[in-house]
Amino acid sequence: MKEEEIRPKNLHDTIIELSRQDVERLILPEKNKLEEIACPGCGSKNSTFQFKKFGLDYVLCQDCYSLYLSPRPKESFLNQIYPKMKSVQYWEAHFYKETAEPRREKIYVPRAKKVVDLINQYKVPDKEVLIDIGSGFGIFLEELRKVSDFKKLIATEPTLSLAKVCESKGLDVIKKLGRDLSLSDISKKASVITCFEVLEHIVDPLKFLTVLSKILKPGGLLILTAPSVSGIDVQLLWEKSKTVYPPHHINLLSVEGVKELIGRVNGLELLDISTPGALDVDIIRNAKREGVIENLGKFFDYLFSREDENLFENLQQFCQKHDLSSHLMVVIKKIIINN
Repeated sequence: MKEEEIRPKNLHDTIIELSRQDVERLILPEKNKLEEIACPGCGSKNSTFQFKKFGLDYVLCQDCYSLYLSPRPKESFLNQIYPKMKSVQYWEAHFYKETAEPRREKIYVPRAKKVVDLINQYKVPDKEVLIDIGSGFGIFLEELRKVSDFKKLIATEPTLSLAKVCESKGLDVIKKLGRDLSLSDISKKASVITCFEVLEHIVDPLKFLTVLSKILKPGGLLILTAPSVSGIDVQLLWEKSKTVYPPHHINLLSVEGVKELIGRVNGLELLDISTPGALDVDIIRNAKREGVIENLGKFFDYLFSREDENLFENLQQFCQKHDLSSHLMVVIKKIIINN
């Protein structure tokens, strides 16, 4: 898989530029509505400033190595300005539609099969209810419906235009953010919750996972993916990485930070953490070709000058194997708590 296949440069660059404008127009004039936070991964207050992006500060936790925005918009403020963001409007009107089918083939079909494999591997007690957090166009649930036998698939999508798309595909839809879900929104607790590329957007990840834990039945699985600062592409490109941009990607937790975060949520047990990403090396190559970054350091400048496809494939596999890709997958189990 290549970066251009799932996030074409023209669309992705437009999203990032509109995000910059959103920060300049909606956030920087309201700096009194920003707040300093502790590490969203491990909770430590031991952090150091790393760089500014669009006028906002990213800091690095010195205990778990997670990268995050601080100070950041308060949750209420972010909810208020979210519908006004041009980047969000462009994402809904263009990015989703224009990348839907390539992403279906490259991402959602294999993702649905992977989720079924995980459900079988970890022996989920039943296949009553699966909830997908932040469903967008509902493509993942469409594909999952083809390969699984869950009695009920529920999409959560707060954006009304996207929720209507999900409904048009015959999906049950809850028009809420994942962090606002409660047991009253569903008929019974979920056997499985999926949450793809959401954690990086969440103001309070601890609160978010705590909410999900409450609607997940004992023995059930929470399967999530998110971009991670542990990835080779983010580490090498750093402030020039297109994975790092406010006001959307405000948390880039490390592998260590995710482990710490899950350990802080009562009733959740980490089963597996991996970085199966396939794009890191291609992202770095594209950044070099486009002049986004010139100097990666002597070793990596030399390595990427070789244009050796076998080398690049092996490097990507090495990153996958050793948790050094920026695409993170986590499998979590809800455990029974004995009082």
